[in-house]
Amino acid sequence: MAQWSITGGRLSPAQIARVLDLAEAAAAADSVAPLSEHVRLHLRYDAAGPGADPAPGRDLVLTVNDEIVGYAYLDSPGHPDLEVSGELVIDPLYRGRGLGLALVRELVAQAGGHRVRLWAHGDLPAAARLARAAGFDRFRALWQMRRPLRDPLDPVRLPAGTTLRTFRPGRDDQAWLSLNGRAFAKHPEQGAWTRHDLELREQEPWFDPAGFFIAERNGVMTGFHWTKVPGPAEPEHCIGEVYVVGGDPGERGTGLGRALTLAGLHYLRDRGLAEAMLYVDEDNVPAIRLYEGLGFTRWRTDAMYEQRAVLASRRTIPPASREGQVSCPGCPAPRRARHGSAAGRRPPPRSAPRRRARSRPGRRHPEHEGPTAWESCSPPALIATPFAWGPGYVPTLLLRMTHQGHSPITFTCGFTQPGGNDSGNQRRSCRQSGKAHHRSHTGISTQTTHIP
Repeated sequence: MAQWSITGGRLSPAQIARVLDLAEAAAAADSVAPLSEHVRLHLRYDAAGPGADPAPGRDLVLTVNDEIVGYAYLDSPGHPDLEVSGELVIDPLYRGRGLGLALVRELVAQAGGHRVRLWAHGDLPAAARLARAAGFDRFRALWQMRRPLRDPLDPVRLPAGTTLRTFRPGRDDQAWLSLNGRAFAKHPEQGAWTRHDLELREQEPWFDPAGFFIAERNGVMTGFHWTKVPGPAEPEHCIGEVYVVGGDPGERGTGLGRALTLAGLHYLRDRGLAEAMLYVDEDNVPAIRLYEGLGFTRWRTDAMYEQRAVLASRRTIPPASREGQVSCPGCPAPRRARHGSAAGRRPPPRSAPRRRARSRPGRRHPEHEGPTAWESCSPPALIATPFAWGPGYVPTLLLRMTHQGHSPITFTCGFTQPGGNDSGNQRRSCRQSGKAHHRSHTGISTQTTHIP
């Protein structure tokens, strides 16, 4: 048995160095970086010098026998009703032991009732399995697209009255941030950039204003293309990046976006780079068509997974209290629900008498003795975060049902398996249980969920 624990708070310089080394080891093993640029910048600047970031996130480290083998980052929500996003990485030498699942559960606990979204860079099969086990569904995908720069490029044709220049640090910052906010008003990450986000990137070794193009009309900024040349490697082996292209919403349909993209591609080719890449949301069809028309093709996919359900109220558990034992290769054993918990009590044996369902507040109605009128929520909604169920068990959905003349009653089904339940007999669903006529609710069971 290996002892593990999860702690949070300010990271020491030694911890930051270990986490960055851990990310490099994972990137070498998976051929994709496990942490986004946003998180890496946070580790190098914000975590090392706390107080600079106006909206600091939360760092969690998972240790086994006092060695850091896992790391997770959770963004701070900008609004009480917003979701929060996170990322995590586990040392390749410690995978398959349930540590990733433990780290995800701690992220959920630390989210304070917010729905959690997790990035899976590269959309690896192991990440998809972890997401399913933790109760997350895939809901967003980000494409990485590439094109060779040796292929011919069309000339740059700007809209009439538009001129092109380069970015001036310290002078264009606020105007650019304003334009970026308008251009990406519906984008969950890019549209929320602050001056702090811009200044962090201006400190990076790859930042070069000569590759940051600004389009203007009558002295007003209308669009931009910020390129990125990572290094230091031989130019012919480097991949230039279309870092971000944006324009004022009023410029749509003018051809400005295509012209700005081409201007950046010409710049990257003139630098001697052999290839260019970019990121675009899978559902951004107009942008994908534009990039495909410029010779880009899909290279890989990053996926984001969203938590299926959130408890109505959640108490954040101190990070220091999260610890346990992990045996290889199994995961931590599922916990049994306490009496009266959100998961409910164990159901009575199949031979036990059924309890009758009572409506609330329970007043009589002229149609009480008539056929039942069941209505399900659209769509049916879980009221608790799923736990890690036993092998083969599938939690059924909860249905909110209304008997004519009474308040809604929430029924929860038990667990089913592909071949039946624990007793070996096929169980009827909630909807099937409510089809028949009844008298005074006799025969309608209210079986609560249980953890096998």
